[in-house]
Amino acid sequence: MAAVLALGGTHATVFEDPELRELLLPIIANDYRLIDAYRSAAGTPLLRAAVHALTGADDPQVTPEEAGQWRAVTSGRFALTVLDGDHFYLVPEAERVARAALDPELHVPV
Repeated sequence: MAAVLALGGTHATVFEDPELRELLLPIIANDYRLIDAYRSAAGTPLLRAAVHALTGADDPQVTPEEAGQWRAVTSGRFALTVLDGDHFYLVPEAERVARAALDPELHVPV
C-alpha cells in the first residue's frame, strides 16, 4: 500500500475500506510480482509492432530515459512522448494522450 500511495494517484481512503482493500491488494501485488519477475531474452525484441511510449516528465518511478528503453522491445518503429506530470500524468494530460492515440502525425507506422 505504501508503494502505491507514494506514486501519488491513489487517495489513502481507498485502502481504509476493508472490502475494497481485499479486492485491490491481490491485483496490485500481482502487478508488482510481474514487474519484478519479467526478464526478456537478451537482444531479442518481443514485438514487431510499432510502440509509442508516453510518460510523465516528473514520474518518480520512471524517468524519460527509462521509458525510452521500450525501444528495445520491438523491431518496429518507436516513438517516445514525455508529458507534463508525474506517474499519473494521464489525468491532467488526458486530452494530449487522446490526441497522441488518434492523431496520424503522432502514430508510429510499422
